[in-house]
Amino acid sequence: MKKSLYLLILSFALTYCSTAQHLTEPVQPDTTIQQDVTTRSDSLQARSEYIRGITEFELKSYKSAMNHLTKAYVILPNDPAINYALADTYLKLDDMANAEYYSKQSVKLEPENKWYRLKLAQINQANGDLKNAEAQLQKILKLNPNDSDLLQHVANMQKQQDHYDAANQTLDRILKLNGDDPQIYYQKFLNFNKLGKPDSAVAVLEHIHMLDPDNMAAIQTLGEYYENMGKPKKAENLFRSALKDSPNEPELVLHLAQLYLNEARWDSAGSLLQKVIESQDVNTSQKQDVINQILQQSQKKGHPAVLDSLSGRLINAFLNANPDNATAHAMAAHYLLTKGNTDQAITELQTSAELDSTNEMVWQQLIQLQFSRQDYRQVIETGKKAVKSTPDNAFIQFAVGSAYMSQGNAQQAVPWLKKASTLPSRRSFKSIIFGALADAYSSTGDSTKADSSYSQEIDIDQTNDNALNNYAYFLARQGKRLDDARIMALKALSIAPNSSAYLDTAGWVYFKLGKYDKARDYILKSVKNSTPDAEVMEHLGDVYQKLNDMDNARYWWKKAFEKDSTRTYLKDKITD
Repeated sequence: MKKSLYLLILSFALTYCSTAQHLTEPVQPDTTIQQDVTTRSDSLQARSEYIRGITEFELKSYKSAMNHLTKAYVILPNDPAINYALADTYLKLDDMANAEYYSKQSVKLEPENKWYRLKLAQINQANGDLKNAEAQLQKILKLNPNDSDLLQHVANMQKQQDHYDAANQTLDRILKLNGDDPQIYYQKFLNFNKLGKPDSAVAVLEHIHMLDPDNMAAIQTLGEYYENMGKPKKAENLFRSALKDSPNEPELVLHLAQLYLNEARWDSAGSLLQKVIESQDVNTSQKQDVINQILQQSQKKGHPAVLDSLSGRLINAFLNANPDNATAHAMAAHYLLTKGNTDQAITELQTSAELDSTNEMVWQQLIQLQFSRQDYRQVIETGKKAVKSTPDNAFIQFAVGSAYMSQGNAQQAVPWLKKASTLPSRRSFKSIIFGALADAYSSTGDSTKADSSYSQEIDIDQTNDNALNNYAYFLARQGKRLDDARIMALKALSIAPNSSAYLDTAGWVYFKLGKYDKARDYILKSVKNSTPDAEVMEHLGDVYQKLNDMDNARYWWKKAFEKDSTRTYLKDKITD
């Protein structure tokens, strides 16, 4: 206990006294009041204040401790124990200047005291003065040359100063005192590694392996060094030997398998890895790590084709051994997607979701695949299952709402999209959600809420060209704020100048503004850029009508009707 140490040190108190002021910056004690001899009563008072000070220190009442210790110091300023206690207290109060001052005083008063110098070294180190911190430790070592703990402190200090050779010499002293210790050798290895001395580093690792042949970390590191030094055979022999004792150690298996892969020994690598996957002694997470590493390698550009079949073999083995493991089915889906087998991938994802309904990533991937196939009914069905266990996933809510919109059911889409808009998501995605919600409101005829949602979409992301276009088109259809609509439509076009949809929007805004020549130019460009839909062709017919070119007007209305026969009102326009 620190308390008993302080009491022991107190017995060495000196008898001279003086007063001192304690400022933020340390100063020499004020000796205007001084006695040649401290009375017995004064000594007892100093002892009492000292004991109360260290008691408060132990109770972590450091300011109170400082007050009591200062009173003791006023009576016995040359007592090393009191100076030491004050240094420790100021250190706790983060007053480094006073901590260093009183620590130096304690060392000056009793230079051979190990604990005083250790405290000064600690304060020097805290101040970033590693050179003086090490100097204090070296002075203690002269008095205590066989102190292993102290030598370890010195080695650490030398390492912090990048004095790796000196640190290794100090570590050698510890080894000489205590004999072989793998931990000390490992520190030497790290130092040699920092010095860029691979041969010395390997020699130390080999010695560690000899001392502790079951140390997997040392085996793996040594094997990696052999590989990096162009000695794959030595690495292979090391790993094979280690695997005799630990046949199911996944990291060793992976290292050895990687050696085989590097040397194009595919069958050897495959057999080794499959053995691990089928083993009952290897836990599931380790098996997953093995498969993931092979999958990652098989996806690298220019990888050998044999890695694809190896990945498939391992996944099949894993699935056969773990048919009720959700992650196994998700990994199988990932592999199948890389092979372009979407149907089977969807089946595996469905199985994974059934086994673990809390995995949001599996639900999202499944819904994305279903959406990409325009299977909106399935998206809605899957989404409704998913939200039972993942109700706060913005993407799933958005996907269901979007599926309803794709079915033409805006009324059903609104609550899903509205919920999605309230959930956490990236700003860019949040903007898209509000855009979809605005489209849904617009389709239900709620123009006020549509306007508000479009506005929120733009506020969130003013560079969202799709949002700018949709809002501009909405305003044009409403015949409101047409100047704002024009600005947004042109901004969208500045981002995507060849978009047929954006060109049509700009043309329709100009139509609403009564600028029919410009309207015609934009919509014609839209028609030339891609196969137009019925609405674009109808727009072009309307523009030609305003330009009194009825032949072209009827031509485009007819084409619009041929594209979409539900636009029966166009018959009247065509025959007029």
